[in-house]
Amino acid sequence: MTSPDKNARLALAAARALGPALSAASDEIERERRLPPAIVEQLKRAGMFRMAMPAAWGGLELDFPSQLRVIETLCTFDASAGWCVMIGVDGGYMTAYIDQNEARAMYRDVDSPTAITFFPPGKAVKRGAGFVVNGRWPFASGCQHPDWIIGNFAIFDGALPRMMPNGFPETRFGFFPADECEILDTWEEHRPARERQPRLAGPGSLHRGGKNLQPSRAKTLSKGTAARASESSTL
Repeated sequence: MTSPDKNARLALAAARALGPALSAASDEIERERRLPPAIVEQLKRAGMFRMAMPAAWGGLELDFPSQLRVIETLCTFDASAGWCVMIGVDGGYMTAYIDQNEARAMYRDVDSPTAITFFPPGKAVKRGAGFVVNGRWPFASGCQHPDWIIGNFAIFDGALPRMMPNGFPETRFGFFPADECEILDTWEEHRPARERQPRLAGPGSLHRGGKNLQPSRAKTLSKGTAARASESSTL
């Protein structure tokens, strides 16, 4: 197994090597409001999306400062690319909170990017061993190229949200296949806020919508005790 320090050096070198391609694509990224598929593939091949994946799966499992150095380097060439990688690695973090056999089956390819949003939740009802979820998740950066979308949802019993002892609604995060979620182009809806962020149109940060999504409970989580311990104790 490659040492964490060597992985960090290799990832940083790979990020620097992407510089010419990212710089050349920067105007297209801004104009089209997304990363071109060719750039996404180069980021995958360079191992950018596996930075937070566990070493036991073939991921790099870099500590957080090492990941930030890689992301900072990407941002010097194109800020949107760095932002998308920052979001895209989140599958490595969030899978730590679910059953590991389920997680590994979902991420057989450790280079799979993920999109996640923590904004207001969708609505779910319990059905069998899982849930039926409907939602509209805003500001999902990098939502045009992930394999998995992670969105949060409130659980309802009939017309009312299920409440926890602390008085707050019970919520969970769910992993949804990206091809089961609709991209909702809400760019103009949020143009005033976006115009305060020049040269950062590339992440898209649009809404993703889902209708009657049916994740099993094993593909959902309530953040608490992680199911997976870090191999290197750095994450």
